[in-house]
Amino acid sequence: MLFMILVSAAQTGGNDQISRNCPGNGHPEPNVLENSPAIVHNCRLWGALSDSFPDSLIYNHLVAYPRSLKNMSGVTNTDGWGIADYSVFGTTADVCRGAVRAINDSLYDRHVETLESSKPGIIIGHVRFCNVGCCCHECDSIPDPHPFVREKNGRWWTFAHNGGVAKSLLYDLIGEDYLLNNPPTGSGIPECDPSDTSMIVDSELLLIYIMKRIEETNWNVPQGLINAVVTIFVNDHTSTMNFMLSDGYSLWAFKRGWNLFYVYDQVENYSAAASHIPSLDPGLWQPVEEFELAELNASGMPLITDVLTYLPEGFYVPGDANGSLSFSGLDVTYSINYLKGIGPAPPYTVDCPGHGMIAAAADANGSCSFNGLDVTFCINFFKGQGYPPTYCPDCPPDTSGI
Repeated sequence: MLFMILVSAAQTGGNDQISRNCPGNGHPEPNVLENSPAIVHNCRLWGALSDSFPDSLIYNHLVAYPRSLKNMSGVTNTDGWGIADYSVFGTTADVCRGAVRAINDSLYDRHVETLESSKPGIIIGHVRFCNVGCCCHECDSIPDPHPFVREKNGRWWTFAHNGGVAKSLLYDLIGEDYLLNNPPTGSGIPECDPSDTSMIVDSELLLIYIMKRIEETNWNVPQGLINAVVTIFVNDHTSTMNFMLSDGYSLWAFKRGWNLFYVYDQVENYSAAASHIPSLDPGLWQPVEEFELAELNASGMPLITDVLTYLPEGFYVPGDANGSLSFSGLDVTYSINYLKGIGPAPPYTVDCPGHGMIAAAADANGSCSFNGLDVTFCINFFKGQGYPPTYCPDCPPDTSGI
């Protein structure tokens, strides 16, 4: 059924745009298509809004500064670029894309010069390190499908993502009915044709799911975003979801997994978010902390929401001894230090029926107790000789309300 839905989507097209208002647009013929299983996403994001951008800011952030989006494509983010903009708040979104890495693409420079001259209201830019869906890493052959664009509820929505979410999970969360009515389009790029489901980028499915949750809240965008990322995280805590979303009026930036910063400059009259601070001087830039959602608008200070407060009170990540809501070698070190008497106790405990108070998250082997065996269990997993952490069957993580 899913395959038929996507074939139908490819035949009927969609609202995503491959390019519009690009000076001298074009891209080379493809070499090969790959669906690489690489783990790390190194895409970089930049977004900004203003009712009157100061002169040179757009060009500096996207081209001239040492950590501009263009310069971030020099070593790793080499798989094309995309920039979406709204000429004025609330209008349609225009998109320009390139297959050649931004640092080598004259089209990129020309387009940024056009934006510097026209000074649109909102801009979202992305340089890609591909490893899921339509991908030919370092081939300079496939335009970046980010930012993805969709028209919903009378607005044009743009979305760019850095991270990875399991496509199988996203299909389950979206559901066949919603997917049928809101199919992926691959941004209209032939190499990203969704009739071949292996070419679908997880980021586009993430946008579709986010839009579903926003619709369910009667278009309350922050609440829909919170509902979406909490549900994904509870179902798969390894998901990484740095992203930016705009509806043509505001810009939302969420951090889960990689660097993200924001700035509000009242004097210069702009707000922005970026994977890297473009200049070497941090100035007014501030970090977006893990699980924070920053809402930027043209009328005042950004609104920062701690999404962690929306997790179920009894939720935990198995193996997470240090309370970071993730599992890594740091948890092994933390556990060892505690058991040696030279470190603090695991922070998450629960009164488990039949077992008393247990360090539920640190109980990596699911024995309903925490001791040195849990350390051995984790070490074996990291050596590739054991299973991932599990939980006590009498006290599982609370996912109620999700």
